[in-house]
Amino acid sequence: MNSKQIMGIAGVVVILLAIVYFLLADGDSRGPAGPDGDIGRGEEIIGRSGDEGFLSPRDLEKLVNDGPSPKAMLEAYRLYSRYPPNSRPLDQGMKDLTEPWKIRNIPLPIMPDPRMRTEAALKKMLEELVASGKTREQAIEELTKRGEGAPRFVFELNKHTITADDKLVAKLSVTDADGVPVPAEILGAQLEGDETQGKPGLGSVDYTQIGAGGYEFTWSAPGANKKYWGSLTLKVRARVPGIDGETELVQSFYSSPIVPARFTGQFSERLDNGSLYIDATIDVERECQYNLHANLYSLQEDEPTHWVAADKVLQPGRQVVTFEFFGKIFRDNGYSGKFELRDLRGTCENLPFPASWLGDPTKIKAIETVEPKNEPLLLYLPYTNAKYTTRSYGIDEFSDAQWESEVKDKRLRRLQQLAGEG
Repeated sequence: MNSKQIMGIAGVVVILLAIVYFLLADGDSRGPAGPDGDIGRGEEIIGRSGDEGFLSPRDLEKLVNDGPSPKAMLEAYRLYSRYPPNSRPLDQGMKDLTEPWKIRNIPLPIMPDPRMRTEAALKKMLEELVASGKTREQAIEELTKRGEGAPRFVFELNKHTITADDKLVAKLSVTDADGVPVPAEILGAQLEGDETQGKPGLGSVDYTQIGAGGYEFTWSAPGANKKYWGSLTLKVRARVPGIDGETELVQSFYSSPIVPARFTGQFSERLDNGSLYIDATIDVERECQYNLHANLYSLQEDEPTHWVAADKVLQPGRQVVTFEFFGKIFRDNGYSGKFELRDLRGTCENLPFPASWLGDPTKIKAIETVEPKNEPLLLYLPYTNAKYTTRSYGIDEFSDAQWESEVKDKRLRRLQQLAGEG
């Protein structure tokens, strides 16, 4: 059985992750990042009993509630640094990591006042209300009230990012304030390009009706042209019962039709020093700083075990990238048997200089003076459903040792000094 003991104190984990992010921000190690680059979202802290050298969850909660004191920060880092930053425990509740391509939208009101139907207009009205003497909270409350009872719309996307050879499927639902579908009439749908490209018009988008108030829009990038790259905006012209005149329903998504590299689906595994390593073969087309991610699942427990990252500059050609699944995570959570590698994904940073310059002290001045690119920041590797199943492992094959590094030792010494531990 799984022996994982997840800290069950609401709010504490969030605060701890903020502390951990603060602790890591001034170092050279990187925490987990999601598709939009939100560092720290994948860090999970597991509660351990005090007799193992850590504070109990209750003691830690008390410290955090008293404020992020030096002692609380020290204990939080002790908990975090049992495992390396690039190999972290993964839990089913971490939906941004276990379902990395999904995007979750909430229904938005279609404002009766046409002056309030765009984000820019709402921001302007908010500023005007604040300038008139209202607090920001009062202004937001007033705008929210103006939308009460209005029809709602929501787009459900198949993926937040459309990569090469992929297709956007966006399902639009229009309902009244109680969630009952209303018969909206679609007048047309257009696609607008990224701001860095001057927001070019990218043509019409195909759609079909899928029920009362429901429509499905589909689109694929016609090619690897830069104009199809970046944050694109689907703009749907519609007539909605209860709303005067025409209204525009808007949804953005990311498009990455240019291929920097591809996962080949070739893998190999090995056990080294009590940790599991899986090598993934990649065909690289562009020199780049790559941020590659994967999840590991226990087939016996039917649940996720690890999130891992590999950040590396890769040169064009066939390359091998290694994902490390830290041994102590298996031991602490009671995982054994066969495991499955899933959810491979990755990005390439669109730097304005050769990626090989990173870490080269002779290139510091050149990097400082290079002109920034007026282009989107990321290229995504094409989506893949490739998986890999390991051999069966006994729990004793994995190491129970904590992560050790010079970076960890340096931070611990610094925090111990701040906490008055000598």
